Amino acid sequence: MRLGASQFVRAGCFLAGLAIAAVLVAGWRVPAQKAPGASLRVTAVGTSELTSTPAHPFLVASDLRPGHPVSRKVVLTNTMAQPLAVRVHAVPVDFDLDKLLQVKASAGGKTVFVGALGELRNWSRESFVVPTRAQTALQTSFWLAKSGRRSYAQRTGEIKLEFKLVPAGRAG
Repeated sequence: MRLGASQFVRAGCFLAGLAIAAVLVAGWRVPAQKAPGASLRVTAVGTSELTSTPAHPFLVASDLRPGHPVSRKVVLTNTMAQPLAVRVHAVPVDFDLDKLLQVKASAGGKTVFVGALGELRNWSRESFVVPTRAQTALQTSFWLAKSGRRSYAQRTGEIKLEFKLVPAGRAG
């Protein structure tokens, strides 16, 4: 039995098509997806004596991962006729990131808090002064502590920063 030229052409086309299909299937892989990082939303809650700008969340971050800090500032304005000593704390909206998220808060060249978010549920030990009818920027940095596990994946944190005010020079 002899094969004709047309049969060779058909066999060649079949093998070429099979090779192209194999290349396409091998190259058509869904890329490995990494688990999303943590999400964070931070709002400063001003008062009539100490307003905060912006009034909406001043930090919104998604896919937060260890080794990638995010920093933002919020401007605090003293509307009083005397300087104010200000302490900071985080109001518990949720507790998902309390042990994982690290926080640093500084104002007027002074660091008033560095530590885990859960520790900021109490008032900061240190305070900063906002002069009479003046503005001071509160610089904040947030980062996830490095750990061997991905316990931060898909966690969310909503933080509301509040301020305790006393006239500067008085204990409080």
